[in-house]
Amino acid sequence: MMMITQTTQNFLSEIERLQTKLNQMEGWFEETKTIIELLYQDHSNLQLDIVEIKETLSNYEGEKLLDDYFIAKTEYWTDIIEREPLDYLSNYLDISLGDAIDDGFITVDEEELLQAAIETDGEAHFLARYDGHEDYEEIDGINYYIYRTD
Repeated sequence: MMMITQTTQNFLSEIERLQTKLNQMEGWFEETKTIIELLYQDHSNLQLDIVEIKETLSNYEGEKLLDDYFIAKTEYWTDIIEREPLDYLSNYLDISLGDAIDDGFITVDEEELLQAAIETDGEAHFLARYDGHEDYEEIDGINYYIYRTD
């Protein structure tokens, strides 16, 4: 039987310890290699994202940006003016409806305005300033309308 000396035993122990350490280092190396591969993949994906972002940003530079801004502001103000024109006149231009008509900001079809007002409120609303009532008398087949003004 072969006798293992103490020195040989120490060498075998040291070899075993070094083998374990080598195995650990190989595991760490594989993990690190995997992490590096993932980082390279992330880097490639980020490079593609950067290209897409640059293309998107190019849509918002220079003349295109000014054109888009002008269109957006025009739509914004058009919406405000169309929704609340009288509010726009008083709050943003600080003028009355009469002044806006006089200054040419607004044109009014007076015939249509009068017809719409009469259809909505009736003639008595405008002619009978006292009480807004309309009476009539028929004389010889002709209706005569009566309005109280004071």
